[in-house]
Order: sequence, then C-alpha cells, then structure tokens
Amino acid sequence: MNHLIKNRVKLRSLSLPMLQLDRSQWMLYKEDFCSSIAKFFCKSQHSLEEVCLRGARATFDDGYKVLYAMGYNTGHTISRLDLEDFFGRTPTPVYDKPQFVDCLKNFTNLQELDLNYSCLSEELLSGLAENLTPNSLKWFYIKVFAYDPHNQVVWGRSWSELAKKCQHMKVTMLFQRVMTSDAHFRILLPQIPLSEVTFDGCYFADQSWQLYPTITSILPQFKRHLTRLSIDLPDTREVFENELLLLVQYCEKLKSLKLNAFITSRFADRLLQLVQDGKCNLEDVKIRIYIRDYDTQDEEIELDRISSKYEQIIGNKLDYYASCVTSI
Repeated sequence: MNHLIKNRVKLRSLSLPMLQLDRSQWMLYKEDFCSSIAKFFCKSQHSLEEVCLRGARATFDDGYKVLYAMGYNTGHTISRLDLEDFFGRTPTPVYDKPQFVDCLKNFTNLQELDLNYSCLSEELLSGLAENLTPNSLKWFYIKVFAYDPHNQVVWGRSWSELAKKCQHMKVTMLFQRVMTSDAHFRILLPQIPLSEVTFDGCYFADQSWQLYPTITSILPQFKRHLTRLSIDLPDTREVFENELLLLVQYCEKLKSLKLNAFITSRFADRLLQLVQDGKCNLEDVKIRIYIRDYDTQDEEIELDRISSKYEQIIGNKLDYYASCVTSI
C-alpha cells in the first residue's frame, strides 16, 4: 500500500478479498494495515470505480476508518462496492452504528452493493435513498447469516423509498442457515424488488427449520420480480414438492430453479411436464436428489428415463441436469 501511495498510482479497481483480519497472525499489524489503506484512499485515489473488501472481518473502528476515507475521497466515483463480511463480530451490531450510515451516504454513484444483513437498518436504506443518484443502484446483494445479528426490524416503507429512487434495482438475498419462516417473514418484505433468493443449509440441519410457509406464503409475493430460486436442504426431510410446483407456475418471471433436497424423482417428471406444456417459464433447472440408501442405481435409472421422455425440450428450450446422491 505504501508503494501505491508513494507513486500516486491511479487505479480503477482495487480488490483485497478474504483478508480475515480477525485471525491471530494479524494481531500486531491489522491496525497499521487499515491505517495504510485509509491513507491510500486519502492521498492517491480519485479514479476508483470498483472496490472489493469482502471477507476483511475488520473491527468496527478499523473498518470505519477505511470506509470513511474511501467514501469521503472517492465516494462519487465508486460504482461497485463489495462489503460482504467486511466487519467481524462486534459487541454492538453494525446496524446500530450511526457512523456506518454516515459513511455509506458518501457513496452517491453506486450501481452494485454487497452487504451483510447485520449492517442493514431503516436509517441506512433511507440514507441511500436520499443520497444516491437517481436510478444508479441496480444490484443489491444481501447475505443473511445465522451467526450474524439479524433480528432488527426494517419496515417496508424504507425499502419502498429506495426502490422508488432506484427503479431498476434488483435485490439478491442469500440465507445461510437462516431457515425459519419467522425470520423469513420479518426479512422478506413485499416492498423488496427481490430478483434472486438462495436458502442454503450449509450441510447442517435443525428441527426448527421450515421452508413450507416460506414457499406457500412469502415467495408468491415476489411473482413480479423473482427470476432465480435456489434451495439446498441436504439434511432435512420436509415435504414441499406440490407447493414448489405451484410456486413455479405462479411466478411467471422465474427462469432458474436449483433444488438440492430429499425429493422424489416424480418431482422432476412433473416439473418437466409443466415446462413442456408451457405452464411455467423455466429455462434452467438443476436438481440433486438426496437419498439415505447407499445404492442409488434405481433412482439414477428413473432419472435417465425421465430425461429421455423430455428429450425434445432438454437442450432446446431448457438447460436441465438431475442427479442423486447419498446423504447420511
């Protein structure tokens, strides 16, 4: 960083992913390193367009120092900002820190923004709506992680303000081990222009997890926006095949479905029939069927039979792949 500062290098893109400053080997150096990055933004940069600090896991004080310097000096030029997992665990949740909102207000030209839900607040959404250039923000990526704070209340009014200011904005949400319908009801508000959503169990299961209400009552609210849906539940046996088929038909803009779960091959057959009959608009389908038996031969034979049955649409109007694996 000192070399870049000394030579006043003008960069358009800066990527420092997965620094993991909370690890022990950084203990003696992380404060000086963050000061160097902040100095770099203060002294050298008025040309940056893209910055990736994903996985930095900085303390709030160190992270604030970097973000303030970046926003104050280059906030008007940066269009792509990746801050997923930028902060490590903090005593006070980031969404309760007004300093973070003040930092983000300086970024007025953002087109893409990656954040953790633990950073999200009504004040942040209102600040973005107030300060962003009209129709600038097009992609908003949000990660909801089980071990990050995610119990804050964000009202739909704030989402409406931001969506009105940035009318082409598409929101992508990733839920990692956050699989309860109560959490989904609180987070997935109908005012969000939700384009893509992923529910990832991360090879873990909890008896309180339940996607059935999410599929039947929450996701249908996004029929005008939802284009991609991904569900990965390798360690649960919740039954929702019929409900998911209804959702696929109801969400007319849904183009991509990825499903890894304990489902039957019959689901794949019925889904492909919907595509063939023109009752849904799927163009990309990836299915992984989990079974308890080590012998997957019968299931694989059935999947091959189904693929042959619909060979006229597979590879023509539909990108399709299905497999089965053992999950113990």
